[in-house]
Amino acid sequence: MPTSRFVEVPVDSWSNLLGRLSWDLRGFTSHDDGSYIYPGASTQKIATGRVLVTGGGGNIGKDIVRRLLASNTPVTIIDTLFYPNELSHPSRDLENQSLLRVHVDDIRNTTALASALTPDVVGIVHLAAVSRVAWCVQNQNDCIDVNERGTELVFDALTRLNTKDHGKRWFILASSREVYGDAGSGNLVTFREDAEKKPVNAYGASKLAAERIVQRHIEDLIRKADSSAGSIHAAALRLSNVYGGLQDHLERLVPSITTQALSHQVIQISGGEQDFDMLHIDDCIDAFMLAILHLTASVRSPSKWSFSPFSSPTFSFEAYNIASGFSAKIPSLVDTIVSLTRSESPVRYITADDRYPNVYRGDTTKARSTLGFKALISVQEGLKLFVTARLRHMSLFLSRTIEETCPGSNPHSIDTKHQLNLNMSKLDGCLVHVDLDVQGEFVGLEPPDFQQNSDHWSIRPLHAPDQRDPWATSLLVVSTSQPILIKDEDQENSRMLIRLRGSEKEVFADGKPSYLGVWRNSDDDPINPGLITLGRIFDSDLTTTSTSRRPLVDWELHVNPDPGEGSVRLVLPGTNPPLQLMNPTYIGGNFSLTRVDDELKHVWNIKLSPVCCPSPAPWPFSRDDPIEWSIEYQRTSLARPFHASPRKALCHRLARAQRRVEANLAALPLTATQNPQPLSRRMSRLPTEWAHANLPACSNICDDDHPSVCVDTGDCQCVLSSCVPRKRFPFSDHAYKNDLSFPQSSANLEGLAERMARVSWMSVVRPQVASYLSTHPRYPKIHVAPLSPSSARADGERVKPDKLSDMHCFSADAQLEKGLIRMGSVPANVAEMVFVTHYQNLGLWARENVEGFDDSKAVIPFTEDWGQCLDFAWDVWWMRDLMGLKLPPLMRSTTAWSVMGDLNSICYRPHQDVVIPPRTCLSPKLLNHFSSASSVKPARVRHVLATFSGSLWGTGRLNRERLICPRSGWHSGEQPTRRLQGLEQQGPDLTTIWGGLGGYDYMGILNNTIFCPQPAGTTGWATRLVDSIFAGCIPVLIGHATHPPYFDVLDWSKFSVRVEPSELSQLEDILLSRYTVHDIERLQVNLMLVRDAFVYPLDDMTEKEAQEMVLGGQEDNAKRGPLFWALHSTRLKMLTMWPVGDLPDRP
Repeated sequence: MPTSRFVEVPVDSWSNLLGRLSWDLRGFTSHDDGSYIYPGASTQKIATGRVLVTGGGGNIGKDIVRRLLASNTPVTIIDTLFYPNELSHPSRDLENQSLLRVHVDDIRNTTALASALTPDVVGIVHLAAVSRVAWCVQNQNDCIDVNERGTELVFDALTRLNTKDHGKRWFILASSREVYGDAGSGNLVTFREDAEKKPVNAYGASKLAAERIVQRHIEDLIRKADSSAGSIHAAALRLSNVYGGLQDHLERLVPSITTQALSHQVIQISGGEQDFDMLHIDDCIDAFMLAILHLTASVRSPSKWSFSPFSSPTFSFEAYNIASGFSAKIPSLVDTIVSLTRSESPVRYITADDRYPNVYRGDTTKARSTLGFKALISVQEGLKLFVTARLRHMSLFLSRTIEETCPGSNPHSIDTKHQLNLNMSKLDGCLVHVDLDVQGEFVGLEPPDFQQNSDHWSIRPLHAPDQRDPWATSLLVVSTSQPILIKDEDQENSRMLIRLRGSEKEVFADGKPSYLGVWRNSDDDPINPGLITLGRIFDSDLTTTSTSRRPLVDWELHVNPDPGEGSVRLVLPGTNPPLQLMNPTYIGGNFSLTRVDDELKHVWNIKLSPVCCPSPAPWPFSRDDPIEWSIEYQRTSLARPFHASPRKALCHRLARAQRRVEANLAALPLTATQNPQPLSRRMSRLPTEWAHANLPACSNICDDDHPSVCVDTGDCQCVLSSCVPRKRFPFSDHAYKNDLSFPQSSANLEGLAERMARVSWMSVVRPQVASYLSTHPRYPKIHVAPLSPSSARADGERVKPDKLSDMHCFSADAQLEKGLIRMGSVPANVAEMVFVTHYQNLGLWARENVEGFDDSKAVIPFTEDWGQCLDFAWDVWWMRDLMGLKLPPLMRSTTAWSVMGDLNSICYRPHQDVVIPPRTCLSPKLLNHFSSASSVKPARVRHVLATFSGSLWGTGRLNRERLICPRSGWHSGEQPTRRLQGLEQQGPDLTTIWGGLGGYDYMGILNNTIFCPQPAGTTGWATRLVDSIFAGCIPVLIGHATHPPYFDVLDWSKFSVRVEPSELSQLEDILLSRYTVHDIERLQVNLMLVRDAFVYPLDDMTEKEAQEMVLGGQEDNAKRGPLFWALHSTRLKMLTMWPVGDLPDRP
């Protein structure tokens, strides 16, 4: 007869089987059939056969798989997500032994489950689940389906297999402490396994239901007394708060705090009264291994273990608390992690969510007596281990990135980027920007200008005194009549014969561009070293038959062999010794020709930056543009180092960041000798007092191996990014909805409205903001300061700043003010926020007329080009020169609601200000053409891949020129059939339209284009972004110098794409290769879900209509307008406390 009793097994004999293992960071071998092969290790097996790990690609699953494989135990994984490079393995190989099988599928797919559950499987570790409370809260139906029905399907499959072969197998369910519910704040009750179960959220309820499913099945097997069913012994491990895994979900408590602390960004805590048992992942994995050993002993032959023999099948089910006994309060966790990481992170506490328990302690007496489990790692030690692992991982990542990115870092590697620079034949016919080295700084080369009465070539600084744009001058590389490429005999560098002339836009007179060259009196006249004048030379001069005066316009272009430089020199061909063109030594000076001797052999005094080339990209020198370096990497400095480039700057930052990480690692043992004590940091509600407040922005790197994203050099401020994180939650597309993620719907929903109905707007906000909004927070109490009686609003004859016009619509501030007034203005003495209307410099009178005015509570909207800098400049260099290092005193403590979010000037402070959208003059047309989602074409039926048309001016002029360049393969008439991935057979043929509308009107081209690039102009913002978003055209952000509207609250990675400036030469191919039609449709749907944030009400709307549009609400069917996001962004900043900079440091 079957029995439900356990076979008691002495546990002391197992302890020597559970040593901790060290791992290197190498991934599995990927074979042609798509399988991942693990070679194994020669140690004693944990199980007697193959183990099926459902959810084996997850945080706990990967560590279980590692431990099993290290013991030479065969493993099969079934999971919806699996990243083979995250599954590290020991270095020892066993020849021709494949231990790991991977099935990337859903456990609810019974066919895939049956395929994974092969006869050699002796047990199942069931981890596959919706494994976070937050995810279950977002979609309770799917959570229940995965966690309950999924468990039943897996256990039924095991029972069927056991019935087939009368097997003896085991089953382990990963359960949770959430089944108990909440002990309540201040309650120190310790839960035993038989305690009352009162889960307070869907996750806990689903896990309790899963336990009861397994228990019920075991009881059914016992009642049936069916000897053919074999033996099954099952256990549920109720895990407390597991932490310490490197590939854990970044939104979990400890990874979230640590990731934010490592990048000195805001640590957000919900509530703060929580007191949790914290279980390190190594202790957690020990518990699973002990459970496997115990259950294996329960089903094995009694003779093996010297027990009394019995022939009947046996069945059992028991639940065990797996806890550490080491508890920690949330503030203590924050303090410890901040201390270990030497962090300057601000801290924000938001309202607690009552769906998350506050207190838990688990009694592990049963697990210790039966399994032999006892946690060994204290919270302090575990946090130290985790921080150490994260820092080491970061150091490895930085080292690898330096080796892959930085020329010369690895003498044994091939520098493909430098090899690209040697492919100079691609320069033929290129439009290039030329920078010259003058006393170590770069200046622009400018052809003769008829309008400026200039008859010779000259140089001009980046920011010229007369405010012209010499840096925007582009020259054309023209083929010579001679062979274009020459190889040096010593192979040290390549040479090329070129001609440089002004482009068609850079003309002297009558549309005639001038060549860069010199005149000689005759062919026999020797060319001597010395000062020269690079005069006007036209095409007609090249064909002259005069023997008295001959132009020399051919130059040998020599490339610097140093792979990190990207610089060149020009030499007159046929001169012996060679004569090099030398730059003037000061603005207004003369060029000269100098013999290339041993000293000049190392002088490379020119840089070429391709703007547009007829040859296929990539082009030479595309990563060495000093102009782009100045845009992306400078904030206040007026220095113009000639040798600077984006690549060199990034490499320099990477090296400094790695040194900083290594220093932090070296410092850890000094604090690890005893438990870190909670820090007493002086905190301030004023963001101006933050220790990092005045630092320039750090670089960000989007890479799955670098979860903190920031390249922290210690002298910069880490800022938010739009990097796409590695997907951890496989069912995220179904968050905030009640539908099921499996089976997937086969309906072809081509309409945007139908697709939007299946996705929630909450999935398009940043995780911290989603947590905040889920508590339905109130708006801050607002006082709207009055306007001066003589303000612009009263003086309608002169200006109407609150009205739309045909151009220069700087009236977003007026719409925000009207919305706030309709909400209700409170007295200034009780207000949390005082709104001071700016109105194009005319509204600041109010600041002097509010009693007890507090700058730190003031919010001032700025809707013109440079925001709170209160001045105008045509480009960022001019503004840096105007403003220096300081904002106007009036603005230093206030919060700016500004249309300008450029990180490369002091006019925007990412930690303090809110970027708002501008008011587009085309608002009436947008609302008329795209009034609803049904008016917007789905991306899959659009015919234009990408488009841009705009003036060539401002900071972004060169990138604008690069955009409109007719790239190879996309010229009119030569373009082959191009379709989106996934629509190769039935999709529309795609084209691109640059520099015009291609026969469409503006609204028409917006509605027929998939991607809309957003290059900078004078500043990084433009109303084009608003137009594109509202029409459903996916924004293409270029570079990292600008934060678009509401960057701190909206997750821009969900509805935009980003490319580097150096990638513009391959833009079409990048867009087609990186994004499938599924990706594009998801981006467009998300875009439509937040498009209301970018458009303001029309002037003739009723107050009710205007308020619904500018503010709205959180309901799914409500609009969420610009004011909704601005107020919530501001309130989050008000809730933040900033460390003042007195954090204790360590040597």
